[in-house]
Amino acid sequence: MQFGGLEYLWLGLAVLVAAVGVFVRHRRKIHALRLFADGDLLPEIVPGLDHLRGREWRRGMFIVLTVFFLYLALLRPQWGYTWSDVPRRGIDIMVAIDVSASMDAKDVSPSRLERAKREVIDLLDHLSGDRVGLVAFAGVAFLQSPLTYDYAAFRSFLDLVDSELIPIPGTNVEEALNKSLAAFTSGELKSSEGEAVDRDRAIILITDGEEFSGHMEKIRTQALEKGIRIFIFGIGTKEGGAIPVRGGFKRGRSGELILTRLQPEALQKLADATGGHYVESLASEDDTREIYENGIRKMLTEQAEGSNRTKQWNEYFQLPLLLSIACMVFGSRRSFVE
Repeated sequence: MQFGGLEYLWLGLAVLVAAVGVFVRHRRKIHALRLFADGDLLPEIVPGLDHLRGREWRRGMFIVLTVFFLYLALLRPQWGYTWSDVPRRGIDIMVAIDVSASMDAKDVSPSRLERAKREVIDLLDHLSGDRVGLVAFAGVAFLQSPLTYDYAAFRSFLDLVDSELIPIPGTNVEEALNKSLAAFTSGELKSSEGEAVDRDRAIILITDGEEFSGHMEKIRTQALEKGIRIFIFGIGTKEGGAIPVRGGFKRGRSGELILTRLQPEALQKLADATGGHYVESLASEDDTREIYENGIRKMLTEQAEGSNRTKQWNEYFQLPLLLSIACMVFGSRRSFVE
């Protein structure tokens, strides 16, 4: 036997208060009668005194029992259980967005970073029952938003993302994916029995793929071990674009203009290695739909046939609730009749 409403355990004080209240009320009545007349004279002055005392005790007992059984119903006694298949609903998605200097290039309109943010906003329109979190990365990575169902709060964190957010240059994809993997662990949902809820998980990496750093093989292994697939948006063009800096564009030592180009081969390889999906960003919602509907949802939820086995405890809160009502009704009726 167990209880499903232990959060109401503290309300046991109400039962104690009811019992103390009944006792104090009875003692006060006896004290008042003794002030009115000597104890030996009371039976002569008040006919049926013993009967009245018994009625008061019964009334108090029914009050205490009513409160006690109501309290027991709130605790939700449970015993015996059955196993049932519960549909898997919702996916945990970590979005890792590149904020390195190359993302300021304008070979896609209005810029790579702004296009990346618009892709994420489009993604939010497709989510249903999914949690989403945000990691920003350049030379290092940090968690911008933990996993949440609050898409408005997530959007406010996304609005803060820009290329000056992280001053350390680079494109450290390894650390970005490590932060994303850690966020799944720290944001793990628990069942009412304290067990981890089995949910599908995916990482959406949004980057131009330039100057990858980190040990990608290690990341692939970790993702595969945890059943996490990596879906990738490639942002930029193969022709490339100049990187804006103060006073113009980034140039090499000889003064030549440095162009940053999308590196689709590396991104495709990373997605394929984890069973994910790679698409290049377009100026429409088609790419977002491709990632979410035909990628994340199709590969994860549908593949799992959408069910988990879970233990369902049998609820018996109805029994103490009926006893509470019976005590209240019977106590009131006895008081009325007497």
